[in-house]
This record gives sequence, C-alpha cells and structure tokens, in this order.
Amino acid sequence: MPAFLKRGTMQNYADYIPARSDVLVHWTGKDIDEPVRRPDGVPPNWVRNEPSKVTPAELSGYLRRLKHTIRFGLWMNQAEEGKEKIEVGGHSVQVPGYARTCFTELKMSQARAHAARYGRLGIGFKRTFLFERAGGPVIYYGARPDWPEMNWLVREAQARGRTVQGSVLGCFLKRMNREQGETGPGYCYYDEAEWRIVRPEDAVRIGMPDATWAHFRRPEDTEGFAEEFPSRDSWPRWLVPVSSRWLCLIIYPSLRTKVAAEHDAEIQELLRGTKTGDFQMVSQAKEPSADLENVSGVIGIDLDMCRNF
Repeated sequence: MPAFLKRGTMQNYADYIPARSDVLVHWTGKDIDEPVRRPDGVPPNWVRNEPSKVTPAELSGYLRRLKHTIRFGLWMNQAEEGKEKIEVGGHSVQVPGYARTCFTELKMSQARAHAARYGRLGIGFKRTFLFERAGGPVIYYGARPDWPEMNWLVREAQARGRTVQGSVLGCFLKRMNREQGETGPGYCYYDEAEWRIVRPEDAVRIGMPDATWAHFRRPEDTEGFAEEFPSRDSWPRWLVPVSSRWLCLIIYPSLRTKVAAEHDAEIQELLRGTKTGDFQMVSQAKEPSADLENVSGVIGIDLDMCRNF
C-alpha cells in the first residue's frame, strides 16, 4: 500500500487510482430496445461487434425517456408482495416488495454489457446522491445447490424478517451467481456491482429523518405526470427526482442520440434546471466543493465512447 494511503492523506494524488468508480449509473431503456431484438434472443449487433446505433423509433423513444427522467425522476417500481424469496441452504427468506431503483458501480468501459441488459440510457450520479436517500450497495451471497449453508447476513435477514429493519435488509441481498450448470457457477450478478435505493411504505417506523424521505415523491403528487402517463396501472410506486448537485453524467445510446439531445431546447432547459446554485455566489468556493457541484454542468458521453475510459 502506498505510504500516503497508510498515513490517511493524499500527498501524491497522481498515484492514487481508485478501485471503484465514484459515479453510479442508473440504466433505462430496455423496453425501447426490445421490439427490435431478434426472436431467437440473440442480442443486436451493437452488443457484439458494431457501433451502437439507433433506429428512428429508438431515437424518439430515448429522447422521450430522457425528458421524462429529468422532469419527473427515476421510477421506483414495487414488486408484487410475496413473489421474491431468497432461497439457499434449504432455507428461504421472504423479501418484501418495497419500491426500489437500481444503479451500477462500474468503470465506463464496462458499460456496454450492462446497457445490453437494462437499456442504453445511463443517468449517472456521484455516490453521495444515494447516501442522501438511504441507498447503499447490494450485499451479495453465494447460492448453489451444493452450498448447503447460508451466510450470516442471510441468516440475519431471516431472523429479523418480521421487523421493518430486517425486511429492508432483505431488499439489499442478492445472489451473486446462477445455479451451477454445465459451464460452472460464474458470478454474473456479482459483476453488476449493484447499488439500490429502497423506499419502504412504513419508512417512518425505521426512524429515518424527514429530510431523507423528502427526496421521494408520489406520482400522483408530481405535476404533469398523470398527463404524460394517463394509465395508472403503469405508474411506479415512488419517484426519485434527479435534480441534484450530484447529477453528473448522461450516457447516451449513440452519438446521434447525444447530438439530438444537445439540440433539443426542452432537454437542455430541463438539464439547466437540475442545478440550483448561483455561480457568482460560489465562484470562489474551495475545491472540491458541494457548492461547486451545484453549478457544475452534466457531462454527456455516448455509449461507444465509454470504451475509452
């Protein structure tokens, strides 16, 4: 370990290469891409060996999704109660269907495989965005038929499952591998490096401060949401507004999408509205500074360019 890390200071910042990215990305758009996927399940060429391109329908869909995300927030969908279980070692833990939204902690060069799985539009935030909303990293556990015992975290969730705290813990547990097959176990889920924000309905009982829960909004209380999404059956349980000093990155599905968004007056106005700081007031602020984050622009990059970082 470098001496400056042992001393707890960064005396030689140039030598410090973090093992983890400080930008957590929420991916969306799988439903936009799916209609053009082949019936045999083979992913489109852009996943395998071609640049990421969009059809006119995909371009329109992604621009609309970006506008809705900036205007209304990230969707927190609620799973059907009783549908999700953790099963390992002959035991099971019932996971409540609390509303949640997910992020990946990845270097941008790793983005392509995850975009293929979840959609090609990435909305990136500094890690503090999740901390302020009681978010955290998923706790992975191994699960295979020939591993008979649960780890202690799964046991803890099982023991506390009847309490609010225990049930929320269950929402942060995720298996790291599929069941062992002919090609071995693999760690496909572990590779996602997933983080989550979970919003239980009975959050008050957990004792979280009001300031934390103020970051969430119900769709019915969000201006304009019902007009854009008239069918309540499709609504999420909660929304997480993205307007924040910690919003820092947009990964576009393609260069064409990025250029179209940069020349879309509505999108640019919405992006400017995500930052509420006054540059004249913070121009002399010390670096790094949360105040400067609140006037900092949002970086835009296309999916193909991500491979270079």
